[in-house]
Amino acid sequence: MAFLTFAADASEVGRIEDYARQLCSTLARWNVPAWIVGSVKELPSNGGEVADIAPVWPVRGPIARMTRPAFDAMLGRLEDGHCLRPNGGL
Repeated sequence: MAFLTFAADASEVGRIEDYARQLCSTLARWNVPAWIVGSVKELPSNGGEVADIAPVWPVRGPIARMTRPAFDAMLGRLEDGHCLRPNGGL
């Protein structure tokens, strides 16, 4: 359904881009939507956590700072339409 790479040491944009370059051939072979999730950062204002997340396959997109619930919701929408058979089963 998806390929997620958790890059705990990727605390800056350049490091996330390094991961994307290193994974390029693997992502092409698997051909599923893929994201790289950078290190988690705590927001001093409200105590919440965010991570820099980059869509890297099939289309490379800009890095976005997202909360876990926002990212989970995005993956949930992807999951909703994945592998459904005509009889309603999985």
